Amino acid sequence: MKIEVDYDKNICTDACKNVCPNRRLFVAIGEGNYDSFFHFEALMDYRPKQSGQVEVEAKLFRFKSSLTTQKILAKMDAEGYRPAELFELLAFGAKYPEKQREFTIVALGTSVPQHGFTYIPCLTGGTTTRYLETTWGHEKNEPWEHVERERFLAIKKSQLSNN
Repeated sequence: MKIEVDYDKNICTDACKNVCPNRRLFVAIGEGNYDSFFHFEALMDYRPKQSGQVEVEAKLFRFKSSLTTQKILAKMDAEGYRPAELFELLAFGAKYPEKQREFTIVALGTSVPQHGFTYIPCLTGGTTTRYLETTWGHEKNEPWEHVERERFLAIKKSQLSNN
């Protein structure tokens, strides 16, 4: 699946930065037309590592049994992928909105520690709704219990210079 990611989306003026320091994130979220947000405050200060606009190859990894984050990352790496980050997750959700109605889509490439927890962005939904939320992160050696209902978004490594 190809997605187009704009890491520099709508960079604001200096005056705007005082009102909304992460306007790029709000614009990217708006393009997804999500019905609601849950526990997303932890990611408001997130800044992408990349810049520019690129088209990348994305893949949803599916696992049939409980795995640790470390093993999930190793499986991605073995196939030449890295975990998707927040802006890539948002671009995926905007392009493929129906996917999150089928299963939860997790972006392991972004994790934010806050109040003793680690938050990881994900897309969830149901037959009539689509949500952007965070899940409490799992330590590298802690298993994901419901992997049969989750997909882990990954980006082909060779496509960006900092992979």
